[in-house]
Amino acid sequence: MPLNEQQKANLEADAEALNSTLCAAWRIFYLMQGLHRGANEYPETLERCPGALPEIWRAQFWTLVTCTGTILDRTRNTQSLPALLARIRRYFGEGSDLSGLVADLEAQLRKPDGAFHKIEEWRHRVVAHNARDGIDVFGDHPMDLDEIEAMLDELTRLIGEAIWNSIAVHYYHQKEASQEYAEHGRAMIKRIAS
Repeated sequence: MPLNEQQKANLEADAEALNSTLCAAWRIFYLMQGLHRGANEYPETLERCPGALPEIWRAQFWTLVTCTGTILDRTRNTQSLPALLARIRRYFGEGSDLSGLVADLEAQLRKPDGAFHKIEEWRHRVVAHNARDGIDVFGDHPMDLDEIEAMLDELTRLIGEAIWNSIAVHYYHQKEASQEYAEHGRAMIKRIAS
């Protein structure tokens, strides 16, 4: 069944919102990566500003959790990947060619031990509810930069597949457009060291 103009506009708005949030997540990731590289290359910066870099890193990390958590948000009436998939299912119908793709993408989002689960736990426990129930969110759900990058690659792929298959719009440039932020972070640490 072809989309009407309002349905197409709704999917395009969802796609644009997801793309914008995903671009922000990639910029934050690369800035974190650059700060990490800079701290390893210029350890004197940590000696000169012992508390600053860890606090900048934590702030960037929680901003990344917020961005990716927004993309993964299962709340109704949000511009998130689960909401986009629900909208695609509603617009195209259960028996459509897209219903299998939507089911597959939803299953990938729900993997219980994957990176998406970790992000959702962090966002839920710390950002959304500031839980103080003794749960060690970092200890229970550790992630390093490689795992974060793999998670963002997977989000980029899932969003890209959903958007391309529903409205034939290509959104795969977020990662490449953000890579310069790694050098910005590294250069900042180098500048502080000199």
